[in-house]
Amino acid sequence: MLAIGDMSFATKKAALEHFRAVLGRSKVGETIDGPDHGQLLALLNRHPDALAKIGVGVAHFIVDVAAFGSRCFVVVRADGSSTDWSYRTAVAGVGRSLLEEFLAAARFEIAPEMQAFKREYFDRYESGMAPCQTTGQMISIHDAHVDHQPPHTFRAICDRFLDDEKMVPSYEWLSAPADNQHSCRFTNETLRQRFIDLHRRLADLQIVEASVNISAGSYGYRSATKEEAQRGLFDDP
Repeated sequence: MLAIGDMSFATKKAALEHFRAVLGRSKVGETIDGPDHGQLLALLNRHPDALAKIGVGVAHFIVDVAAFGSRCFVVVRADGSSTDWSYRTAVAGVGRSLLEEFLAAARFEIAPEMQAFKREYFDRYESGMAPCQTTGQMISIHDAHVDHQPPHTFRAICDRFLDDEKMVPSYEWLSAPADNQHSCRFTNETLRQRFIDLHRRLADLQIVEASVNISAGSYGYRSATKEEAQRGLFDDP
C-alpha cells in the first residue's frame, strides 16, 4: 500500500496511472486547482529533490510542454520562479543515478533523429496508420515507439560509448539538475557529437507498438524491471 497525502494506492503502478490522468486532463498553462492541487502538493513532497523544487513555497501547479512535445508538471513558487518536476520520480521516491542521468541525456541527444525516423515511416502510409514491425498490428503514430533492434540496443550503444571513451558518467560532462531543464544533457560538445555519430553508425531502428517496446525493455540485455518501467527509463523520445 502506498500513501500519498490522504490517498492510498494498492501499488506504485496505480499511483502512476492516477497522476498520469491528472497530467492528461489538465490544460497547458492553466492553474491546477481543486483536489488535484492538494494531491500534487502531497506527491511533490515525496520527490527526492522536494526541498529544491519547493524552494520558498508552492503557489500553484501548471502543466507545460517539455522537450519534443511531452507534458510535464511545473511548480510555480511563491516568488514567481518555477521548475519542472517528474511525477514518476516522486512516486518512486528516489532520484536517478548518474548512469540513469547519462541514459536520459543520451536519449535527449538522439531524440530529434528518432522522431524524424518515426515521421518518415508514417509518412509512407496515407491513412495515418502503419504496421508495427514486430507484430504487424496497425498502429497510429501516437501509439508507436522507435525501437533499437539487437544486438545494438540503446543500452548496448550507451555501454559501447562509455567503453570507447574509457569513462564513467560524470557531472563533469553532464548537466547538473537545474530548474526547467526537463532532461539531463551533454555539456561537452565533443562527447555529445561522438555519441550521436556512434548511434548513427550502429543503430538499426524499427517502429513498434509502444506497449510492446516498454514491456520488452530497451536495454537489450534484459527486460525492464518494474521499477525502471515505472520511472520511465525505457520511454521512447
